[in-house]
Amino acid sequence: MRVFSFFIFFIISSFLIAQIDFKSAKTDKKANPYPFSDEVIISEIDMVPCYVEEQKVESDNFIFSPTLTNIQTEIVDESLIPAEVKKIITNEFSLTYKNIYVKKQTVTQIYVRSLRKNSQTGNYERLVKFDIKGENVQNKSKKSYLKRTYATQSVLNSGTWYKISTNQNGIHKVTYENLVYWGIDASNIQSSNIRLFNNGPRMLPEKNSDARCDDLCEIPIYVSDGSDGVFGSGDYFLFYTEGISYWDPDTVSLSSFTNLYSDRNYCFLTFDNGNGLRLAQSPLVTDATTHFVDRFVTIQTIEPNLYNLFKSGKNWYGDIFDGLNLSRTYSFSFPNICNDEIAKILVEVAGRSSTSSSFKVTSGSNSSTININPVYGYTDDYAKIGKSNITFIPSSSNINVSLSYNQNGNSEAMAWLDYVKVMAWQKLTFYGNQMTFCNPRISGAGTIAEYSILNANSATTVWDITNPLNPKVMQGNLSSGVYKFKIRNDSICNFIAFNGASFFTPSFAGRVENQNLHGLPQFDYIIVSHSNFLSQANQIGRLHQDIDGLSYVVVTPEQIYNEFSCGKQDIAAIRDFVKMFYDRASTPAEMPKYLLLFGDASYDYKNRIPDNTNFVPTFQSLNSLQTVYSCASDDFFALLDEPEGYDCYGHLDVGVGRFTVSTLEDAQNMVEKVRRYISKTKIEPSPMEPTSNFISNMADWRNVIAFVSDDGNGNLHYNQTERLAKRLDTTVHFLNIDKIYLDAYKQISTSGGEFCPEVNTAINQRVEKGALIVNYIGHGGINGWADERILDISTIKNWKNKNNMPFFITATCDFSHFDNPGAISPGEHVFLNPNGGGIAIFTSSRSATSGANEAMNTSFFKKAFDKSSGDYLSMGDLVAFSKNDNGANASIRNFLLIGDPALKLSIPENNIVTSKINGLDAASFSDTINALNHVTIEGYITDVLGNKMQDFNGTVYPSVFDKKVKIKTLASDPTDYESEFTLQKNLIFKGKASVVNGDFKFSFIVPKDIQYTYDNGRVSYYAENGNSDATGWYEDFIIGGASDTLIDDNSGPSIELFMNNENFINGGITNNDPILLAYLYDKSGINTIGSIGHDITATLDNVTSESIILNDFYEADKDSYTNGKVTYPYKSLSEGKHNLKVKVWDILNNSAEASIDFVVASSLKISIDHVLNYPNPFTTRTSFMFEHNQPNSVLDVQIQIFTISGKIVKTINTKIFSNGFNAEPIEWDGRDDFGDNLAKGVYLYRLRVRNSEGKISEKTEKLVILK
Repeated sequence: MRVFSFFIFFIISSFLIAQIDFKSAKTDKKANPYPFSDEVIISEIDMVPCYVEEQKVESDNFIFSPTLTNIQTEIVDESLIPAEVKKIITNEFSLTYKNIYVKKQTVTQIYVRSLRKNSQTGNYERLVKFDIKGENVQNKSKKSYLKRTYATQSVLNSGTWYKISTNQNGIHKVTYENLVYWGIDASNIQSSNIRLFNNGPRMLPEKNSDARCDDLCEIPIYVSDGSDGVFGSGDYFLFYTEGISYWDPDTVSLSSFTNLYSDRNYCFLTFDNGNGLRLAQSPLVTDATTHFVDRFVTIQTIEPNLYNLFKSGKNWYGDIFDGLNLSRTYSFSFPNICNDEIAKILVEVAGRSSTSSSFKVTSGSNSSTININPVYGYTDDYAKIGKSNITFIPSSSNINVSLSYNQNGNSEAMAWLDYVKVMAWQKLTFYGNQMTFCNPRISGAGTIAEYSILNANSATTVWDITNPLNPKVMQGNLSSGVYKFKIRNDSICNFIAFNGASFFTPSFAGRVENQNLHGLPQFDYIIVSHSNFLSQANQIGRLHQDIDGLSYVVVTPEQIYNEFSCGKQDIAAIRDFVKMFYDRASTPAEMPKYLLLFGDASYDYKNRIPDNTNFVPTFQSLNSLQTVYSCASDDFFALLDEPEGYDCYGHLDVGVGRFTVSTLEDAQNMVEKVRRYISKTKIEPSPMEPTSNFISNMADWRNVIAFVSDDGNGNLHYNQTERLAKRLDTTVHFLNIDKIYLDAYKQISTSGGEFCPEVNTAINQRVEKGALIVNYIGHGGINGWADERILDISTIKNWKNKNNMPFFITATCDFSHFDNPGAISPGEHVFLNPNGGGIAIFTSSRSATSGANEAMNTSFFKKAFDKSSGDYLSMGDLVAFSKNDNGANASIRNFLLIGDPALKLSIPENNIVTSKINGLDAASFSDTINALNHVTIEGYITDVLGNKMQDFNGTVYPSVFDKKVKIKTLASDPTDYESEFTLQKNLIFKGKASVVNGDFKFSFIVPKDIQYTYDNGRVSYYAENGNSDATGWYEDFIIGGASDTLIDDNSGPSIELFMNNENFINGGITNNDPILLAYLYDKSGINTIGSIGHDITATLDNVTSESIILNDFYEADKDSYTNGKVTYPYKSLSEGKHNLKVKVWDILNNSAEASIDFVVASSLKISIDHVLNYPNPFTTRTSFMFEHNQPNSVLDVQIQIFTISGKIVKTINTKIFSNGFNAEPIEWDGRDDFGDNLAKGVYLYRLRVRNSEGKISEKTEKLVILK
């Protein structure tokens, strides 16, 4: 017997929806959350908080049988529990359990609902502490599943193949003349070799354990060739297939279906692959009749799928009922209707109104009313469903159904038709050219049914289509216009009768190239790519093959559909393709590991909306209207065990991600992003890039994780974020944690709402400086983060950080509605930004509850830095684990990975050890480091096993921090309360030092301005040698107090200022986004500690209230603490003249100040200035120079020299590239266009510059030639 003890905290406010589109979603302050314990998982089942535990068992033959013991409870304030939750709370803490499957392993999943209503006291109580006791027992509810088998070769592997299609239900005819018209060489077709393959029009089952065809199934056909064995002129063949709309013989629920994914049913035709199947006769039945059949049931449906109301889910709606059209009538015809049988009408509608509304449904003298509940606010269902059921005895073959919508006084109320279904019985009298019929009453063991078809003639033929993939010809007899046949009706049978006068003709869909997905070997990485992006998909595969050793395969959805869904689009075909590799794997090593869906998706599978982007489809939920439970999910493709799949239920068996690209340019940009991120070589700036603000892929941003939290909801999101940050701070020591908490910054009230520009700036600076992970918890929506709009799409699109891209986690709502072609979501922009943004994003595509957000976030960080398996998990593995760890929570399906699932986080691979401080062994160092102490730190690089890497030669980047500071939140939102958190942010020293044979040493002087209290400081290291990197930290030292040391330094630092690069001339031109460069020197060192009044600051145009603190943008030069540089990128400066003043302090609080002037000229129009030639006058050579506002671009330059009278004597045409704003000199030897020396004197010259967009600027100056 096993015993597990748990101490539980949970939050009532986990019911909150972490939403929405900048509308207020604040709650009453009394909804203060109680913190989760880091050790438990909270999910929500039916909105009741639930503890989830999983226990492995040997196989599905066993199940872990748990019981709750040692229960401790406490009373919950009833006002904290939502009304809808109270309805489903029981009198006991219910415990349920079942076996689930993850990567072919059986696990018992245990759910403990942690709320109850005490039946004796009437109080609501929650679990505080309990034990789970239990043991493995025989699994009596075990289900047996047939092991799926797969063809070793596809029939499409050889031969010549053609595809034909139809959307009709019935008998189809293909003639010799059809083949010729379709461009098929039909000159030598043997009739016996005509073969037709069709798996039917129905959607594949979502549930893995349900039966389906593997590869292509051959169907029997009837061939008429004049008995000569050659298919020639006048010959034809017939075949049966269902239509894309079909119904089951169910007279109660009237179940009818339409294929959600395809409007066409495809057949595959070949003539050179051996003999084909031919239509057989049904056995002749001579037994005595037990049932006589003279009628059949028909279901007709009007279901116009025109609108997806919520842009989510499988269900589409039809006709609109609004102020323009409140009534509609739908007509049905049932020839030879039975007037002695009950007919049924089913109607379903959806209504959206803030007040109650209703429909009246009328058919003849029969009517009913559909009452539709109102929609309450943005967290309620998008629309409410209403249904009607009318039964009646029909008096006519024509049935009209009228719907009239009552808006109940609300002119904005709207409603939509889902469907009108009518079921009626018809006499078995032949009409038309083809007639299907079925009588579901006639079935059962031993049933011998005799069917009598009236109005028949000698041409009447009946096929048994009970199995539509294997129809049979019925043997019957005709007498006096009545065709009779018998059949053993053990189960419900279905038939089609026809008279040969008219058949359906399929459409030609083209030739099919040979393929053989069934014959593929096992692969680690499966990439399903739209055909537009095959080159880019293969580049991704090769990158992982070369760097990670992963085998890969790239296939298109169409190739998959051909072999797994008979040519029709079907999401289950893609899943079944992946499952084939999963099922074939005999060991974990053989299992597929990752699936990349290379192409955008859409909620519209059938291209009903303009500019659709359904490149690689995604799963849509059955629920299409509920805010939280309607979703799009790529999880479906990773649910591979037998009982899984239906409505996306199950646990992920592979890591799955998606590239939401819709253009070739996007696809190539994303490949380049992955190439840069995955590179094991340090990226240096190219000649086309500015060097002043360049950050490499190998830099100390890999040590940083940034937590961003929203305010409001009684500190909910703040508390959730702090719990995560504290957990990582105490367990993952190499990380430098940055905290951008909205409630720690002052907000500005405007007529448009609350804003917090300082948070916007902090997020932008963090992203552009780089971080390993940026994690956001809070409200969000289709426009960005938080009510205060701390992040929006325009900001995301302007990020430039292509070598230092974070992995984003957004525990919020609707940030990445990736399947809406009408808008590119913020989350997609994070990924699609070609100049940086995020390398990937773990994000939500729909609304989600706050509890689910935190649970997913917590699970992710359980494994993100875990290397116990020998290596870090990939992004896809981390997402799969996070979801599986929260398997009971329905809203987890809303989360997806936009990015490469095989990619690993750029965590430095080696370690850094501190060996000495001031010559003393760091392991036993006990001295206190004081202000103004001169400190020397030594260390070395080790591999993962702790061995010193003596061949490591490169650079180490140390950051030395003062002790943690305490920061208070401001309780800016009325529901919040003040809280305190710590942050280690004050830099004592940031620089770089040489690493030689694995060893390094650096020195600095501790600034006078440190906090004088005593506590632990921190040294954070990053090192790289161009091909590998390392990380480390050291915190075993105390810092505080003052030193008795006197330093003779009364002078402030020296400052040299430039804009963009060192060639800048004071007063010169920049663009709107110039980069400040400040070169600093002080013999004692530069002060970056961040004490009040002693920061490095930059003040633009004397606006001191907007001065920028630059401490974090300073870095000392290599192997120096006296010299260094500030690099700061300005954004969106106004055009015109500007003055910039920079003030700097040294570690002794001596200050200095410098200023620089510059002119911003918008890069939207080209501008040149300071045009000159030097020397001037000159004798034999001079050089032309100018400034411009087109950095990092190629410019066409023309210089024309004129005499005073205006004659052109020399034209110089050249192209230049400058990564700054100063053009490289263009030299001229003083000769004319014919090579002759020009005479001495005064000349004019015109310098004309044209950019890549064809925009031109020019200036004219004088020059003097001396001889």
